[in-house]
Amino acid sequence: MTRVASIDIGTNTIRLLIADVDKTKELSRILIKRNITRLGEGFIKKREISGKAIQRSIKVLKEYLNLVNEYSAKKTLAVATSAVREAANKNEFLMEVYRNTGLEIQVVSEKEEAGMTLTGVLSIINEVIGRALVIDIGGGSTEYIIIEGKIPVTTHSLDLGAVYLTERFIHTDPPTSLELQNLREFVDKRLSSLPWVGFSFSSLLGTAGTITTLAAIDQEMSAYDPEKINKYVLTREAVKSIYDSLKSLNRVERCLTPGLERGREDIILAGTIVLLSIMETLNSNGITVSDFGLLEGIIMDSYGKIENLFLEYGA
Repeated sequence: MTRVASIDIGTNTIRLLIADVDKTKELSRILIKRNITRLGEGFIKKREISGKAIQRSIKVLKEYLNLVNEYSAKKTLAVATSAVREAANKNEFLMEVYRNTGLEIQVVSEKEEAGMTLTGVLSIINEVIGRALVIDIGGGSTEYIIIEGKIPVTTHSLDLGAVYLTERFIHTDPPTSLELQNLREFVDKRLSSLPWVGFSFSSLLGTAGTITTLAAIDQEMSAYDPEKINKYVLTREAVKSIYDSLKSLNRVERCLTPGLERGREDIILAGTIVLLSIMETLNSNGITVSDFGLLEGIIMDSYGKIENLFLEYGA
């Protein structure tokens, strides 16, 4: 076994995974950490990452690298997604992180992100038959991956991220009916542009913060438990019920909801609208949830680099 770490630098959250991986690509989680840094805060105004968001992220990354050293991980693989990928000051962010932490970050394309996410999801949900749709609702975008069995057919990315949509459409607390209506109409219009609308899918698979949070809320979790999230079937009826119960609450009131992660109370409605719109568009009654996703896929898809460590460290 070789111990490695992966870091996912997202629009809303930065996450760390420290895991042991063997020569068969079997992965055992040792430590999971997540911090909401809101890297994409205010992004729609200037298409830039703010100085405050950069400093918040650097602080968290320093903490993560200390944990990497503490747990004796032999390699750290860090990727950045939507916010960094699209930022006008992307290079400034990457250089500032490297200058302060020594961490080299790979900015992945939409296709690379989708591929890594799929690898992670299929490592835990392996009973896929026929054509399925994998959905990753992030802070800056939503990734859609069509698979046949376990083979990816095509991927699409839309600017339907929970942070992006919240900043664009929701300006009052709680949001007005008109704000939510305008948000839903925008999402529906963007979804109608996708070529898979009208397709029939044997199943929907979902990962990332919005979907895993909804699964936690549906189970009224007082403490997040990945084991109870993996393979949990979240029904459309449950998603609609959660949305109806949250939309009239203000942010402080939403924080009292069991299963709702603190720091996600302002963006959960936008993410829920995206999922609900997808399920209604496809007439799907349920989605199978995976806590595994990009973090695990980063390690598994980098297996060639990790394999060399087996030789180097005699694992």
